Amino acid sequence: MKHRYYLQLFLMLLFCSTGVFAQDLTTTNLSWKYQPDAPLQLSWDLYQPAGQLPVLMLQLQLSQPAKTTALSGYVHYRDSLQNPVSLHREPLFSSVNKGEATHRFQHTIDTTRGAEWLVLELQHQQSTDSLRSFWYTLNIPALLHFGAPAFYLQQQENPLVVPYALVNESFAPQFPGAGAADSLFMFVYDLNFSPASTPMTTSPNAGSNKMEISNRRRIAAGQQVAPRTEGFYFIQADTLTLKGKGIRAEDRYFPKTRTIPAFAGPIRYLSTNEEWTELERENFSKQALDRFWLRMTQSEDRARKIIRSYYRRVTQANRLFTTFKEGWKTDMGMIYVLYGPPDVVTQRPDGEQWQYRSRGDIPEINFTFVRAVNPFDPKYYQLVRNRDYARTHFQTVSRWRRGQNLP
Repeated sequence: MKHRYYLQLFLMLLFCSTGVFAQDLTTTNLSWKYQPDAPLQLSWDLYQPAGQLPVLMLQLQLSQPAKTTALSGYVHYRDSLQNPVSLHREPLFSSVNKGEATHRFQHTIDTTRGAEWLVLELQHQQSTDSLRSFWYTLNIPALLHFGAPAFYLQQQENPLVVPYALVNESFAPQFPGAGAADSLFMFVYDLNFSPASTPMTTSPNAGSNKMEISNRRRIAAGQQVAPRTEGFYFIQADTLTLKGKGIRAEDRYFPKTRTIPAFAGPIRYLSTNEEWTELERENFSKQALDRFWLRMTQSEDRARKIIRSYYRRVTQANRLFTTFKEGWKTDMGMIYVLYGPPDVVTQRPDGEQWQYRSRGDIPEINFTFVRAVNPFDPKYYQLVRNRDYARTHFQTVSRWRRGQNLP
């Protein structure tokens, strides 16, 4: 027994010393990544040059770069999220230019290792705080379900890894190495996607899955594309596959809501059917929107506070969850806007679970999001809906309407 104990201790020390011992990520709280004041945020995209391994492009954004005293990154290959021992671990980066807010890296995914998960560990220290690890989990089979395109989008000499660009901002498809296509196919979809249905609506929302092509054309490889209208742009080298690169074109204020259409849409989550019908009848004019908020809050001062708080959530949802549709319209975005950042986030093999602790008259509640198979975005999640959410949902909306959900 003693021999076995020392053997286990030796193996643990060996794993720790070689850096392949991590932690069970199904029990780790990952809620920090959805906090507005998170010290860092990571964006990424994927491409695969012809005949080569897929390449992950990463963009790390620091909220307070001047206070960052230490920053390093590692890549873990894992066979499961529960197993704390990594199959392989290697540095992603070891040093960065201090004081800079944006850092870019690349990692070639070694698919020959047979790993299910690629786990990114970012070690960050700020001022007098202790060194802290931040984890991002990427499911390799899900990433490569449809295959990665052989090109990526470049904007102003840098890879475009966020899911949106602004109207009239140009970007160009880039083919690293050999095997570039002579021309590409670009499909444009209208922006008129439906918002997420309520958490207790178990029947599918037909409008949310309908995507109408409004324009299609060929573009040359490397050609600068400057979207003239808002929409979702999907670019392919081969239309016989589902591989492609999607990007949204948004107004110049996005992810903020500064135009009347952008301001009107998120009201759907707070309005009654009668109120929404009345807004539609008046074509969502500014006067109609002002009347809605004033009638709901019964006070100009309360209306200003609620509007400020509510659209702060909408902006953050757009930053965090935008895919082929605006972040606030996604299932995760809808829950985020109404309930705020989750208190506990745990990773599941097929998605995430969000927990909100009890608040006043609203009991503790859990939402489960599962990864959806979608050629436009491998990071798209859908809420597991349940009729039991009805009471909590109406309580939450009622608190907003009474001005009691201000952060």
